[in-house]
This record gives sequence, C-alpha cells and structure tokens, in this order.
Amino acid sequence: MLTILAKRFSVSCAGLAVLAFVVFSPSVRAQEESSSKPKEAKQGQAQSVRTATNQPDAVEAGGSSSQPSNNSTATAPEPVVRSIGRAGALGTSRGPLQWGPVGVRSATITQYFDRVNLSDGSFVQWIKTTVLQTNIAYDHRTRRSRLAIQYQPQLTVVNGRVLGNYSNEDLSLDTYYYLSPRWSMGINDSFRYYGNRNFYGGTFFDSDLTTGAVARNNFLDSPGQLISNATTVTFNYRLSQRTLFSMAPDFTYTHTSGSTRLTPAETFNSTPNSAYSYGGTMNVDHYLSARSSVGAFYSVHRSGFSSNFSNTIYHTAGGRYARQLTPTIHFDAALGYTRAFLSDGRHDGSLYADIGVYKRFKRSSVSLAYARSQANSNTLLSSVNFITNRFVDRIDVAYSVELTRRLSLGTSLGHLRETGTEPGISGTYESSYLSYRLRPSVSLFGQYAHKDQNGQAPQVVSGHRDFFSFGLRWAPPSAERY
Repeated sequence: MLTILAKRFSVSCAGLAVLAFVVFSPSVRAQEESSSKPKEAKQGQAQSVRTATNQPDAVEAGGSSSQPSNNSTATAPEPVVRSIGRAGALGTSRGPLQWGPVGVRSATITQYFDRVNLSDGSFVQWIKTTVLQTNIAYDHRTRRSRLAIQYQPQLTVVNGRVLGNYSNEDLSLDTYYYLSPRWSMGINDSFRYYGNRNFYGGTFFDSDLTTGAVARNNFLDSPGQLISNATTVTFNYRLSQRTLFSMAPDFTYTHTSGSTRLTPAETFNSTPNSAYSYGGTMNVDHYLSARSSVGAFYSVHRSGFSSNFSNTIYHTAGGRYARQLTPTIHFDAALGYTRAFLSDGRHDGSLYADIGVYKRFKRSSVSLAYARSQANSNTLLSSVNFITNRFVDRIDVAYSVELTRRLSLGTSLGHLRETGTEPGISGTYESSYLSYRLRPSVSLFGQYAHKDQNGQAPQVVSGHRDFFSFGLRWAPPSAERY
C-alpha cells in the first residue's frame, strides 16, 4: 500500500498530510493496564534472558517489586511481548486509530541528509532520503492466553525516486498459553525483510530501565538484501514460588543476496549466502529475594552455511545474577563459556557474556550494556545483518535527559566487532537526538549520527557515513517513542 501511495503522490506531502490529520484529531491519552501476575523469568534463548524477559527482581523506582506472590500455589509466569526494535513491552493502546484489538501504534516521517564516503574513495556524495514508517499491531488477550502480531513497514525514497529494493519490513508474532497453573507455553516468531541494508537513524540501542531489557538494533551498512526468520518456543514450569525451570527449542534462517543502490547510479553487488541454526536451551532461575535472583543455563545449537564458513556446533553453559542495587540502579550479568566444534575438525572457544548496568536519575538515565556471543544467537541476532560463524562483541552506552516537560535529548554510542583473525567486520556509531513534544501523541525530532565501519565486501561496505535528520512522529502515549 505504501509503495502504491508513493507512486501516485509525493511521499513527503502524503506522509505529512496523514500525520497532520492525526495531530488535529482528538487526542486520547492511553494508560497502561496494570497486571498482578508474576513477571516472566525467560522467553527465548536462555543466555539472552535480559533481552527477552522481565527480570524477577525488577523494581520500579520508588515502586513495589515483582517478586512472586506469597500465595501457597505456584503459578506459571506471564511472558512479556516486546515492541519491534524496542526494549519496552507492547502496551495497551486507546489511540484514535484503534479498532478493537487492531490499531496503528505509530507513524513517522523522517527527512535525512547524509554523506557517504567509501574507504577506497570510489564514492563520495551527499544523499537526500525520505523515510516513511508505521507500526500496526493486533493484540488480543484472554484470561489464559494472548496473541500479538506486529507489522512495521518502511518505505525509503532516495533523491526523489522510489526504489523497489528500498522497502523494509519487520513482522513479529507472539503468543502464549497457560497450560496449567504451573505450566505456560510461549511462541515468538520474528521475520525481517530488508530490501536495503543501509540503516539510517532511529534507535540503534534501547533499554528498559525498569526490567533491564535491551534492544540492540542493526547499524552497519551492507550491500544487497536480507531475509531472516527466527522462531522460539518456550515452555516454563514453576517448580516453586521462587524457582522457575524453562526449556526453549529454536530455529533461525538468514539469507543475503542481490545488490543495493546508494543512488540510482551507484550499485553494489552482494554474493548470495544463507545460514541456518537450530537447537535449544534449558534454564533454572531462583529468586533470592524481591531484589535479586540467580540462574544457570545450557544451550546447544548447530549452524550450517551455504558457503564461506564451516558448519559449526556450539555448546554454551554458564550462570547469571541480577540485582536491584538501589531503587534506581539495576545490574544483571550472564557469564559462561562457549565451545565451538567445526565440521573440518577444528575447535574454538570463547567467553559468553551479557552484562548490563542501568541508572535512573530524577530527570535522566544512563545505560551500559555489553554482549559477547556467536553472531546467530538470540543475544545478538538483531545486531548482525551479515552471515558469519565467528563470535561477536558489542558494547553500547546511552544517556537521556528531560530538559523540560516537552523537551528531551539523548545520546548513545556503540561498537561491534568480529573476534578472531583479521580481516574481520567492525563498526562504531555515535548518535544524538533532540525531541520536542507538540502534543501528548505528537513529537518533532532531530538527529545526528556518525558511523564508521570496516569489512570485506560483499559482507559490509567499508567507509564512514554522517547524516542529519528531522521528522514528525505520532504515537499514543502507551506506544514507544523517542
């Protein structure tokens, strides 16, 4: 639909008209529905517990803890559904574009001016880009289940031309069922189609200071298209009020191919490649108190590659600890060791880590997160838009502050690199934004970002990129915003 509209009308004018209608329509303030059910201790892969779940000891600043209740009967946990590309949970929306369980959660139009400079000097140019993005969700709850489907299409127009390979889409399905008072089952399926793997602005890193959950998004630019699908089925069993056991089989498939255009005249080719991974994870988590928990995990996965890399079996084992140090400081760490067995007979090993520290002040907050894992694990899957059997390091730091009730700003920086012998893929980003809330549901924002990256074509384009952007974003109060 977005492509058809863009061909018939000017994208910028059409997008602004839609957002203008929303701005001047009656605003409805949505409030999050409270829940008395215990938070989930695991959804998806065990070693990515922080990125996929609410921690059991998470406490709102100045609020109450989410320790399991003191009822005599243990109950199964409620899985948490995350918004696409965000760390926060998908909340209840009562916006003007909500029809029963179906609604438009957000709409954004952004104008970018960016300068691309390739390392070999073959391409240096300023590019004008318009990006139109929206998020549509179906969210239906019953007493014993929930079904949430999110669709986030993106249309990109480069130098006034709509290119077919610039349409990116994210689709996710989350559902869970209470099988019994102690048993619950959750299913997550995430599909990504990137007609163009050149990433502009938005949120490269996001954190939920209440739960310690993080979202690490792609920021490296690569040639060609990407198709990826990841499916995880999680079974949770409440052994007691303080102890939870979970097991989660999963399957992931990724394919890269084709070519991409930085402008209508510049084309870069990408050699087709594909990879798959299947396996499973087991967890045991124990709540020591309202503010702390410990756990152990083990996972085994087999990864296969169509070319360039040897098929590999990964075994990972370790433990984790999470604690609410103060009402405004949250810390959690998962540490372990991964042993990799390659099909050519070689062995490799690496530390596994997923660590985060989060501090909330009166009007500001700071987050620090570090992860080290195989590239196709759930911990780093959304961070990597290339195929490799190597281990990957990523570190992110973010700071945000509310200057006034309407004006806020934030900055973040991050670094990602492949481990092992050179040449490897690496990249760094710095991003800052300023946001002004025009109305409760409408914000005007600006952003500046700089990216440096190095790699071997066709996996990653080497060079650096600077871009400035401004735009208008509509989202009901319960939806995620900048």
